[in-house]
Amino acid sequence: MISVDFITNRVFNSRTYFLSKPDSNIVWLVDCGDADRILERVEGKTVEGILLTHAHSDHIYGLEAVMERFPAVKIYTNNYGVKALRSPQLNVSRYHSEYPDISIEAPDSIQVVSEGDSFEIFDVTVKVYETPGHDPSCLTYIVEGKAFTGDAYIPGVKVFTGFRRSNRKQAEESVGRILELSSGCQIMPGHTVLEKEKSNY
Repeated sequence: MISVDFITNRVFNSRTYFLSKPDSNIVWLVDCGDADRILERVEGKTVEGILLTHAHSDHIYGLEAVMERFPAVKIYTNNYGVKALRSPQLNVSRYHSEYPDISIEAPDSIQVVSEGDSFEIFDVTVKVYETPGHDPSCLTYIVEGKAFTGDAYIPGVKVFTGFRRSNRKQAEESVGRILELSSGCQIMPGHTVLEKEKSNY
């Protein structure tokens, strides 16, 4: 059984998840925020892959440091996510002062996935679903009874569709689809949201 833990990152309370097994030296991440804390957490281990729920800056700002430490790491995103990783405008880092502009072009490190794809980690199947609306790069991953939904679905929070490339209708359809696909799963959203701070992401 895969063990799942997470940290709440300093920027916008985004989450980075750690997937591991007790008998393995390998770690997989879902999204990549505070690089210093991530690297401390995985000291003595190897990060093999990073599943991006979408390519907004608050979910990818630790990527370059983690990729530098682990040059063989594979980054999973869709075709739009590949473009967004390269573009500070598309990944919205251009509009935030919390970090410098993010531009990542690493074709050897990026694994493009799309609707219906599946692959194995720790001998467990990861299923990939495209769940756009918040952003065209939004993916939901279902792994061993857990649904990593990013910002496409955060329980109790309306999906934010105020970005230039957001789509409200798609977001509503994606929420319904996620709820159907994740029936019986534990939802692992992209942010930690306090009751008193419930707002849009």
